[in-house]
Amino acid sequence: MTAYVEITTASQGLLPSPCPECLWWQTTQGENRGVERRLEWMRALEESWGSVGLVALDGREVNSSIQFAPVRALPRPLALPSGEPPEDSVLLFCLRGRVGTPSRDTQELLHRAMAHLRHRQIRVAHAYARPLGTNTVCGVRNLFGLEFLEANGFTVVRSVGRAYLLKVDLRGLVPALAEAGWTARRLLGGAVNPSPATFGRAAAVRPDAITGPSRTPR
Repeated sequence: MTAYVEITTASQGLLPSPCPECLWWQTTQGENRGVERRLEWMRALEESWGSVGLVALDGREVNSSIQFAPVRALPRPLALPSGEPPEDSVLLFCLRGRVGTPSRDTQELLHRAMAHLRHRQIRVAHAYARPLGTNTVCGVRNLFGLEFLEANGFTVVRSVGRAYLLKVDLRGLVPALAEAGWTARRLLGGAVNPSPATFGRAAAVRPDAITGPSRTPR
């Protein structure tokens, strides 16, 4: 059975490489780089906003992961050609799965992340994407696949060349998906570890049993 864990400073070690040094929270000059600086960034967000992602676990193995954060806390979108999302929005980014992970598993994690954010009273989420020619591949590196997002309820806000900004209205989620029960059990110890070498390009929902300290925005 798959378990879902919220990403916090306590569970940061579950993220596959290179996610612990993710670019989205860094400035374009790179002065904020490094795992320790990212942990500082996460601690500040945990106090005011909450967790910054979800990891799907199959037993002791990390199946897939996705991250999210308020746009106001992410410098990187300021430099993207397709423009910055509204400051009061949340950005979904870096949906990654183990090599060979079925597309339905990464799609399920996306759905759970959307329902999780809705539960935290987030109304709209945005994401960056590029065309990949198929809706079965969720993305390449730190960008989603355009067709994958469109197949999961996202609509295009604007595009510049092959760079797209999309949004999804989380208030329109199917009630059975959005109003699931949530658990708040803390992850104990470091018993589960990702296998960085097995993660790469990832390619369809039962939103319950997410572990971790959810927080509703103030």
